[in-house]
Amino acid sequence: MKGIEMFSFHQAGQNSVQAFVRPAYHWLRNKLPLATRRRLVHARNHHRLLRLENPQTFNEKISWRMVYDRREELSVTCDKKAMKILAADRAADLVRIPRTIWSGTDLNELEIIKLPEYWVLKPNHRSGLVHIGRGIPNMVEIKTATVGWLDEINWSVHGEWAYSRAERTLLVEEHIGTPGEVPIDYKFEVFDGVVRAAWVYLDRFKDFRGFMVDRNFQRLAVQGEVNNLRIDEVVGKPPNYERMVQAAERIAKGFDYMRVDLYDTGDHVWFGETTPYSANGNEVFQPAWFDYTLGSYWTLPRIH
Repeated sequence: MKGIEMFSFHQAGQNSVQAFVRPAYHWLRNKLPLATRRRLVHARNHHRLLRLENPQTFNEKISWRMVYDRREELSVTCDKKAMKILAADRAADLVRIPRTIWSGTDLNELEIIKLPEYWVLKPNHRSGLVHIGRGIPNMVEIKTATVGWLDEINWSVHGEWAYSRAERTLLVEEHIGTPGEVPIDYKFEVFDGVVRAAWVYLDRFKDFRGFMVDRNFQRLAVQGEVNNLRIDEVVGKPPNYERMVQAAERIAKGFDYMRVDLYDTGDHVWFGETTPYSANGNEVFQPAWFDYTLGSYWTLPRIH
């Protein structure tokens, strides 16, 4: 019994130290110059020094972009309203664009507009935040779920400059795919207008798992930080895969690197989003050499 009590006390002590140290670490890190922050984060995640002056790996080149690349053309790829216009201009014959039902900063306005049975709420200027709603909105639930969504952290905290150019607002879009479910997410890695690989993500909000394929949907022996498929699980090539590849290449044309996210619902291909900062440069590949392989496809621009 005494051993259990000692363990519990020790564990509680560790938790208390972590509760103090973690916020202090993040506060101190965010006070550092961006290049220093990237070196610190890279070393922690990849267990090697960041070569900012001569980047070789995919993640190093993401960090290089974060520190040095301020080309205005990147801005459109981090503003959801603007990127939908970009996708429509470049690939309207290949993809459908989710309809924007509402845009604003006052969630109380949702009480006076007519929403469909299923809808999706997300911030225009950030990535990875989604609330799937149904019917008449529960305002208490929505306001609780979206606390802090209008804050700007992608640039000030994570160092992703182009997100700072996006309009800070919220969007409600039509839900795509099977009502109440999240369709399979295809994230295409496009270098100089050519798809080199794609992540296939399933069940993002419940049993998140995924795998990587090449341009021809041949599965690659590569794993990121997302759990791999279950042993008995088989995910076939989607019916519109070639169409998605073509759409991703069109949308990303003219960019040295861009990730393009699409969905295939069987009857249609839908546009998701774009980002020039895939995984914030923190994707840990297994095997590690694939970081170099993906990086070899990316020729960085000359920044004057």
